[in-house]
Amino acid sequence: MQGNDSQEIFSLLLRIVKRRKWLILASLLALMTPIVIYNEITPPVYEASTMLVFEEFSNPVDNFDYEVSKEVFFNNQIEEIKSYSFNKDILLSLPKDVVQRLGMPEEGSTLFDTTEYRVLKIQKALSATPIKGSNIVRIGYQSKDKELCKFIANAAADALKNRNAELKREGVGGVRRYIEEQVQQYKSQLDESEMALREFKEANNITSVDQEGEELQRRLTEAEISYNSVRTQRGALEKRLSGLNEQLTSQKKDLVPAITDIGSPWAQRLRERLIDLNTQYMELKAQGYPDDHPKMRDLSSNINKVKTELKEKALKIAQGEVGANPITQIEKLIEETISLQIELESLKAQERELNSFIQGYQTQLGTLPTKEFTLAKLNRDRDVSRKIYLMLLERLEEAKISEADQNQNIRIIDRAQIPKEPISPQKKLNLAVGILLGLMVGGALAFFLEMRNTTVDTPEDVERIAKVSVIGTIPNINTFSKGKFKQNTLFQNERDQKNERIYRALISNLEPNTVIAESYRMLRSNLQFLGVGKQYKTVLATSLGPGDGKTTTLSNLAISFAAFGHKTLLIDADLRIPQIHNFFGMERERGVTDLLQSLNELDEFVANPVHRHESSSNGSTGNSIDALKRKNQQTQEEKLFDLQALFQDANRTTGIKNLNFMPSGKKMDYPKEFVSTGPMPIILQKFQHRFNVILVDSAPLLLVDDTLMMSSIVDAVILVVHPNKYDHEMLLKAKKMLEQANANLIGLVFNNLEVQGQYKKYYSEYAERV
Repeated sequence: MQGNDSQEIFSLLLRIVKRRKWLILASLLALMTPIVIYNEITPPVYEASTMLVFEEFSNPVDNFDYEVSKEVFFNNQIEEIKSYSFNKDILLSLPKDVVQRLGMPEEGSTLFDTTEYRVLKIQKALSATPIKGSNIVRIGYQSKDKELCKFIANAAADALKNRNAELKREGVGGVRRYIEEQVQQYKSQLDESEMALREFKEANNITSVDQEGEELQRRLTEAEISYNSVRTQRGALEKRLSGLNEQLTSQKKDLVPAITDIGSPWAQRLRERLIDLNTQYMELKAQGYPDDHPKMRDLSSNINKVKTELKEKALKIAQGEVGANPITQIEKLIEETISLQIELESLKAQERELNSFIQGYQTQLGTLPTKEFTLAKLNRDRDVSRKIYLMLLERLEEAKISEADQNQNIRIIDRAQIPKEPISPQKKLNLAVGILLGLMVGGALAFFLEMRNTTVDTPEDVERIAKVSVIGTIPNINTFSKGKFKQNTLFQNERDQKNERIYRALISNLEPNTVIAESYRMLRSNLQFLGVGKQYKTVLATSLGPGDGKTTTLSNLAISFAAFGHKTLLIDADLRIPQIHNFFGMERERGVTDLLQSLNELDEFVANPVHRHESSSNGSTGNSIDALKRKNQQTQEEKLFDLQALFQDANRTTGIKNLNFMPSGKKMDYPKEFVSTGPMPIILQKFQHRFNVILVDSAPLLLVDDTLMMSSIVDAVILVVHPNKYDHEMLLKAKKMLEQANANLIGLVFNNLEVQGQYKKYYSEYAERV
């Protein structure tokens, strides 16, 4: 069931396409024309792109490490590529000849800023697209100049690498300079402490202190070493933080609040928690706990958690303030600044705790004898200075190595090449879209018009609407006759429209080997399959209106039956505008109307005989009645004789074997009266035993009601339909009228069909061969 529905839908769509193909092609052409013009006149735009991968970010100086979110760092780099300052760096890095290729506006004022124009032009055409699920970014540049695309895309990649390298050098360089200063300072302190210790030993002849003093001295030394190490780290962080604040100040003042200036309750609680944890950590360390001790590990983990939480909350506040102006470079500096501030708070807490330890140890050492106390102090000063000096030397070497290290967290995977094909206009895509839209618009218009079209223009429409089979399709004669009727000897004297109609009506006899004649023979065969000639002797042909080809169809059908060997009588019962007598070159008189009139008069005479003569007054009534009877009998015999002669005259030979013709007869004002009185069945019965088939032509069905009366008399009716002339309602009305008249409608004939496509090819090939 579904298969049948699908087949019907497909057939409907195919039929719509065939009918409205010119509309669809026009829509396609209307949409394709501007697209083709656009493809031809639009200058091509090219794009070159380079691929970069962002490696994980890390600070090469371990003791000054700060955490940076991988996702935030990656997104910051993407936004930085789109910034004005970055695009200005690209412009400044380009050679002069490449800069000139950027061009200038055709019209500009004398105060026009060429640099700003070119930067904005690069910024507009430059794009940065992240590759999903990776740390890879595609940087592309679009321009009408192929080589310019390549130069700027590669310049953008190089500029991004240089900016990140410069940022790295600035951070590490500041730390190195600070450490160098500290190295010189502690070297001097070490020299002084060693000199003082040597002089004291020589002057007092003392080399050591007691065991208790040595233990206090050891602890104090370790505390001072840790204290000075923390101070050194704090100084480096303050140096780095100062540099970052200077950069922020130059870009936007008062952007980031110091972590120590945030007065919210949560910030105060986190700072107190951080100080408390650092105090506990330093107390355990002063007591000699190693760094891998479980307590030390727990405290270190808690300290890191508090740092992270404090950093995240401070960053949210900073991002809220920068939200109205989301500059990527500033966001990066903000995050680094917050990390350094948190680390600085932690170091300050450690420094305060260590200073407290040192004061306590010094108080205990003050109880020792003076010389031992002095010796212990000098030993401690020397040891502290030596350890700090050695630590600073190690850190200085690390900083130098990091500063000299050229490794970066950005790596170029593919450099841009000169593009071969433009990205715009995409001619193939535009054409494909144009074709698709054209077909869609054309199809929609065709479907809309088809739904509004109620005319009957295909045999399928006829069968679908009327629910009656199409028993014959007759193609347009002009398509296949090729004007042959003009050379026919039958029409050498007259070559007007009348002669063409005669040719059409007799084409089955004049050119029996044509495609048209074959179509009529197929119609005859279909009628025979339906029982015409056996079950149905009399067949009436009618149409919806004039000009449908009903008479032409019936004439050729009669010739086809005669050629098959059937004795055929063709009756012209179109009593209004008869035509068939012209086809055979006969007069219309002494035909159907004459027979109808004679039969009607005879019927009236028989029904109402004259029984007495009103003029007789001599009393001889019996003699008068006898005389009237003899006269009536004589008159009846004369009328029967005339009727017999009229039947013989009406039944005429046509010159075509097995085909006789009965004309319509003389013109009558009201033929309906004669048709309706009953003589017509007598005429048909008169000839049924003499002919195999009687074909009756009639007037158009929708114009006069003569046809309806005759349709109920004959054995079968065929309805001739002309395409593109009638709507669905008219066809259904005609069918209903025949049903109400009890007519036996056995089929429809689709006449004057325009054969197209493959069928036309087959018809034409057949016509050429025959």
